[in-house]
Amino acid sequence: MASDPTSLTSPSAPAEWSVALLRALDWRRFQDLVTALLVEAGYEVQAGSTFSDGSRILAAHWKRKLAARLFVAGWHRLRAGPSDIEQFSKAISSNSGRRAVFITPGGFRSHSRSMAESQHIELVDGEQFLRSLEGVPLEEQRHLLRVLTAGEFAVPSCPQCEAKMVPWESHLAAAYEGLLPRFYKKPGTEAENVRCLTLHLRRRAHVQFLRPVYAKDLVVEGRAVGNFNVAGRVTIQRGACLSGLVSARSINVEVGGLLDGEAVILSENELSPNLPRSLSQLWVCAHGTGCKIVLDFDRNAR
Repeated sequence: MASDPTSLTSPSAPAEWSVALLRALDWRRFQDLVTALLVEAGYEVQAGSTFSDGSRILAAHWKRKLAARLFVAGWHRLRAGPSDIEQFSKAISSNSGRRAVFITPGGFRSHSRSMAESQHIELVDGEQFLRSLEGVPLEEQRHLLRVLTAGEFAVPSCPQCEAKMVPWESHLAAAYEGLLPRFYKKPGTEAENVRCLTLHLRRRAHVQFLRPVYAKDLVVEGRAVGNFNVAGRVTIQRGACLSGLVSARSINVEVGGLLDGEAVILSENELSPNLPRSLSQLWVCAHGTGCKIVLDFDRNAR
């Protein structure tokens, strides 16, 4: 029986490359695969700095001259959106006259392609990348498969220390160790990373969160917009509004409250029997005391 490339424990190495396997690979190993294909094609590759989600920009040189810059999407970028394209465009603003390529093992959200076209950025999804991989000599394909699927190939590495991460659910104590509740009382925009125990937005607080939010519980009395990852309960009180992407164990919308966006319930009785754990898998780095990285992987991304 063929192994399941989306298994959290990576019990055995898959027999062949597939789009499902590309999506399941640790972000670090997928970047190694992209680099290997560039080297096979004759490029010299220089890796840039790693973003907080594992995304990285690679510089491909041909005969010692910069030929292209490639954005290799990180762990929670399986459905890249216009904001991701814009981030790449800003990072390579001095890339005039050279190719710019955005690679993700998954796909792209609506409007991403028009944004990329306007910025002269080529998009490569999982299916296109697989076709490029299949153009490599068979023996090299098999070698890469053996190397890159050895061990825990489906468990993400921490972008900060590169240690293997652990599921959020199995390491809650470490994930919340030293964290405190966080309160917002006034309107505003939050541009920093937010990780806390209970996130509480008071009635007069109208807050837009520019980065993903990770909290044990979320209570909304006012208004909030963003990407919210809640390990426990979300409560939207009367007169309150929560907009954006929300994943939580449970969501309680009181009479007169409003949930305006896409919601994923992580309760075990809501899960599809075909999925190993949940629609969205959160990982936390428990290596040392100073590394507080959390990654979010949407296993239903298309």
